[in-house]
Amino acid sequence: YNIHRGIFVEAAVDPSTHVSEVKMALKKAGDPDSLIEGVVAAIPVPEGGEAVRGFLNKLRANGKLPKALKGGRVVLFGAEKDVMLSQKYTSGLEELQAHGLLWEWACTPDYLPGVLRATKRFPNMTFVLDHLGLNGGVGVLDKGMEDWKAMTKRLADECPNLYVKMGAIEEWNGVDHPAECIRHAVSTFGTHRCLAESNWFVSTGAYARAFDQLRAVLQEAKASDDKVSDVFRRNAERVYGLQTKGRTKRKQGKK
Repeated sequence: YNIHRGIFVEAAVDPSTHVSEVKMALKKAGDPDSLIEGVVAAIPVPEGGEAVRGFLNKLRANGKLPKALKGGRVVLFGAEKDVMLSQKYTSGLEELQAHGLLWEWACTPDYLPGVLRATKRFPNMTFVLDHLGLNGGVGVLDKGMEDWKAMTKRLADECPNLYVKMGAIEEWNGVDHPAECIRHAVSTFGTHRCLAESNWFVSTGAYARAFDQLRAVLQEAKASDDKVSDVFRRNAERVYGLQTKGRTKRKQGKK
């Protein structure tokens, strides 16, 4: 696969390094030779609007936020199942929306009912569901795959502002046939709301592990070349506000 640009998404960052890490990523995004073109930071939305403002203020230059900052994400693992419905979390999302930034959900399937309710509160804000909401697999649900399919169908139908990223198959514990989940996502969300996704664990979760199955599902559905391009490139350009042709790389040579 020809991977020539992407989004840096922070994951489970030590709070003491939040600001320094995102500044590092933003600096990389400013380098025309870097693969990074956008950054999703560990913005402290769960801590409320004031915490979000304080975090963003530390990233400003001449009063403005970096263009490469696209949104935020704080993984939900270990949190209360309805934490995203709390007053603090809501005020954090309000502050994020006021700055035109998106929010990504990373969770096990049992958080999806709360994700649905929280996303519906902000119909004019962009949300992204990472890993098809399958972190940890479907074993946490009473009816397993049946419950996951029903909830993701509701997300697709009731939250037109929600997109899904398809990857991290190595974290779908107990899911014997990942293609079944990918097929369900493509059919319910449509190719215009699905994004191909890599994952941090690239040593065991190589790009091809997810991408090959995603391409196979698209071929099975007889998706056009344009729709395949949507899933693997154009949807990400649209969701994250990237340049459609990418950046001009510096010419290689002597400095």
